[in-house]
Amino acid sequence: MSDPLEQLQDCQRQLLAACLACPEPDRQRQWHDDLSPLGWHLGHAACVETLWLREHVGGQRVLDAEARRHFFPENLGKTYRSRMLPPWAALSAWVTALQAANLQAWRTLRTASHLHPLLAGDYLLHFIIQHYAQHLETVRLVLEARALTVQQARPAPRRPAGPAQPAATGRWRTVVAGDYLLGATDHPAPYDNELPAQRLAIDGCQLAERPVTNGEYLRFIEDGGYAQRDCWSLAGWAWRCAQAVGAPWHWRRTSEGWVELGTAGVGSLAPAAPLHGICWYEAQAYARWRGARLPSADEWEAAAGQGLLREVGVVWEWCASAFAPRPGFAAFPYRGYSTPWFDGAHRELRGGSSATPAPLRRTSFRNFYTSDKRHIRAGVRLARDLA
Repeated sequence: MSDPLEQLQDCQRQLLAACLACPEPDRQRQWHDDLSPLGWHLGHAACVETLWLREHVGGQRVLDAEARRHFFPENLGKTYRSRMLPPWAALSAWVTALQAANLQAWRTLRTASHLHPLLAGDYLLHFIIQHYAQHLETVRLVLEARALTVQQARPAPRRPAGPAQPAATGRWRTVVAGDYLLGATDHPAPYDNELPAQRLAIDGCQLAERPVTNGEYLRFIEDGGYAQRDCWSLAGWAWRCAQAVGAPWHWRRTSEGWVELGTAGVGSLAPAAPLHGICWYEAQAYARWRGARLPSADEWEAAAGQGLLREVGVVWEWCASAFAPRPGFAAFPYRGYSTPWFDGAHRELRGGSSATPAPLRRTSFRNFYTSDKRHIRAGVRLARDLA
């Protein structure tokens, strides 16, 4: 494994490169109600690194009032971030200077004779690497949201989707009843919600070997699944009626068939590819339509830990579980990372997606969103109880 400091610099380069992937004016624009502009993510990530390293650890006052007001989410709502961003040239130059000074601080503070507790075992460095990685993933989602906005006015389909495919979920894999060691065990800086690692009891169940595919979900649509009230929970049906949706977020029906929109352009639906672009309500309705259910997060982690699941990391996978603290949870290194989201409204997702950077890819990593989010490259893997 490379030096964590090299990993940090690589994440910084990737984040900047992702922001540069679209024209300059588009870097300052908000492309989705739930997503901040590209430039805000760049500034925020650099500010968080600076805050923890040079202020909390180094004891300096580095960030001025304007930076604190503009680049910390508690101080400025998403709606206002676009209009408050400085011009791109000034922003990128400022971020580059911050990161250069931070690099020198890392080198100095990591070798100090009296090591700050947060620097022990490179904990803080790995924490900041993961923070950059999370914003890199979000920036990739911003680019996808931008692509949909640009393309949906005049999609140019290439080839229509093939015929609806038969069920392709693959084999059912059995998780036998028992106690399983769950949570982070060997990561240098796990998030607080992954701890403490402990043995938890799981009833026997089965999980599908593969995530649900586009072709399988197309059968649900063609069978009128979006109009079948019995497939939906009360909250899910209210959401479906209010939003008037009838397909995944990035699918479009044309005169020639279904197409997908995305950063690669407009293309025909790939029936065998894992489905994404659905929210938790849709995932739950589909599972009911198939006579199955969503796995709990613990069931998913136990199955993944045994190597029972294929195609993990292609799409985030919605779980039945609400995002909640593990027994013995303690907030660290600050209360605000996990605790505010233990509200019963956020659902767990596991596994990562094609947009997820390597520092976040581990079995114990817990993602969380509210049940209505569709822009996060999330799909579904089915589960069922043992007969």
